[in-house]
Amino acid sequence: VTLRLGSNSAGSINYTSVNSNFVTVGSTLIFQYKDGAVYGTNSNRVFNVVRVEPLTAAGGSDEVSFDLDTVVNILYVGSGSKFDMAYVAGTVLTKLNVNNNLTIDGTFVVSGGTLVALGAVGIGTSTVIDASGARYGNLQFENALQLPSGSILKAGNDIIQSTSADKNLGFTVNGGSLTLNGTILKYLNTNGITVTDTHWLSITSANFRNQQSQGMALRILHPGTSQYTFAVCDFDGNTTTNVYVSNIVAPGYVKMSSATGA
Repeated sequence: VTLRLGSNSAGSINYTSVNSNFVTVGSTLIFQYKDGAVYGTNSNRVFNVVRVEPLTAAGGSDEVSFDLDTVVNILYVGSGSKFDMAYVAGTVLTKLNVNNNLTIDGTFVVSGGTLVALGAVGIGTSTVIDASGARYGNLQFENALQLPSGSILKAGNDIIQSTSADKNLGFTVNGGSLTLNGTILKYLNTNGITVTDTHWLSITSANFRNQQSQGMALRILHPGTSQYTFAVCDFDGNTTTNVYVSNIVAPGYVKMSSATGA
């Protein structure tokens, strides 16, 4: 079963009326309309495949949101599209479980709630993951997280972590942009955040917690004369090295100011 919400369709869908059609393998729900949403009173929502694609009609931008806890086997957010983990009516925070594949080529906004990505995470050159808003978000990844050239990840007072304490998260910036301000990072592997290349790197008031034992919180492998200042970061006892730098040459430097903890 495939349902495409396009230029001639209502942008929103009531889950209660369609749930039995979109759980099975082979079923796909495609949003291709301005301001789409999944709504309804059913709190145990399961979809096989959800695709958020660019508009078929002119005007506005394709923005899709879910208002209650949802499980999706495969979620795709296309370039030029936007998916928002909605904070609804001041009371409900969405929990989104993606069991198999999460592919983000567009914009993924965490405006509250918990994302649990249990499968592979694909991040493209036009990806924006934005958790920098006022609402608290929790981003959990079971597999490695990589930011390629052109991609952007922004987080504020949020948590970025692996899905559990025994799943040590690999986190690599390979040409992308990373901004962390007040973010908690949990269960990273021994390499912490590894930077091989970056367009923009800003880490302020980050808290590194429960890293794999004897780990490095930040590993800067990017060569050249870049200058980095990481301010007011905190490290617990699992962190052996706050920052490791291998290839920066003068006048480049790395400054760790007002750090606390280990």
